[in-house]
Formats: sequence, structure tokens, C-alpha cells
Amino acid sequence: SSSSSSSSSSSSSSSLRLRAGREIVDRITQLWGTMVMEDGFFHADPHPGNILIIPNKYSGWFQFLNWLPFVPPASFDLGVIDWGQVKRIDDDFRHKLGRLFVTIARTKGEGQEIAADFHSLGIRVENASDTASVIVLARTMFDTKKYEGDEMNLFNPNCTLHQNAVESLPQNLFLVLRTVQIIRGLAFTLGIHDFSLAEKWGASYTDTLHTAGENSDCGRGGGGEALGG
Repeated sequence: SSSSSSSSSSSSSSSLRLRAGREIVDRITQLWGTMVMEDGFFHADPHPGNILIIPNKYSGWFQFLNWLPFVPPASFDLGVIDWGQVKRIDDDFRHKLGRLFVTIARTKGEGQEIAADFHSLGIRVENASDTASVIVLARTMFDTKKYEGDEMNLFNPNCTLHQNAVESLPQNLFLVLRTVQIIRGLAFTLGIHDFSLAEKWGASYTDTLHTAGENSDCGRGGGGEALGG
């Protein structure tokens, strides 16, 4: 019937929109992963207004969605504008970040060693010995994936940030966290809750180590320089 056909069409469009959104988030995450984990110099304001989707041509399943304003063509490039806020991090700090991303991805956000990597960044929390809450804090702050049971809404009294408050963090970490959270917001807006930035950035970091012939234990200490504003 007409009702059944309409419902099927709506479901198909929703599925394709989700698929298109996932591709956008994946490409953005990979691009920023290269900047942060490989170059150590990145654009620190990746909100949607600063990202351009530059079409090459429509083909395949994308052609059926070319009337939607945010759907990319099958082949597209990303353009990044407004480089007024950028951040440089040194190799030592990049190694510490990389180890945390790798550990979150490898243990699927559950490993006890996540807490040690989290603390190595110089983040101070109210109860450092509460490993379970520190692990949840780490994946909440450094990953985009929605883990089952985690409460990320700051207005909810059960939010982990209220259970074990962050007392201080290094200044050079602020723009990294801001970038992660903006990408997470974009993913959630597009209906994608199972996408792991930690997995993508951990892979970028590992590729860099292999290319340089380094190992994941190098890099202690660290800092960075913020540019722009």
C-alpha cells in the first residue's frame, strides 16, 4: 500500500543518510588524526562551519541522495578553512597521547592500563585511586564512542565527571580535548554513536611509529605551543 511504500522509502533514506554521515565523520577523523598524531600541528576548531565538502562527482548509491545538503558525493575532498586557532604539540606529549588512544582501542575502553596512560598526561582527578571511574573518564574525554553505561550528560547527577571530578589538566591538553569533543558532537548529531576516534587516532599514531622505526614506549614528558585564538 501507499503507507507501506512510504515507510520503506523513509527507512531507506534514513539508512543511506546514516551511511553518508558515517563517511563524513570517518574522513574528518582521519584528517585530524594525521594532523594531531602524525604532524603534531593541527587546526583546533573543527566545527562544521570550518569544514567544506568539495564534490568531484556523484555516482553509485550517493546519486540518490544528491538533494540532501550534507550528503557527500561518492568522491569528495575535504576543505578546511579558518586557521586562526591552531595547536602544536611536541613529540613527547604526542607519544603520551598516542599510547592512550592505542590502549583505549586495543582494550575496547576496558583495560586497566588506560588509567596509567590517562594519569601520564598530567591530569589530576579527585580520587586517582578509583581506577574504574578514571577509565570511564578517559574514554569519555578521549573517545567519541558511546560506551554502554557511561553517562556523558553534565546535567545528569550520574555523570562520571561528577563522580570523580577533574581537578586540573595541562594547558596544552585543552585544545586536543576540544577537538575530540567537537568531532564527537558532529558524530552524535549525524546519529552515529558507535564510531571510535581513539581507534582511528591510535592507528595513525602506530603508523607513524612504524614509519619512524620508533616504539610505543618512547616519549616521556611533553608539552606544546598554542597559536592563534
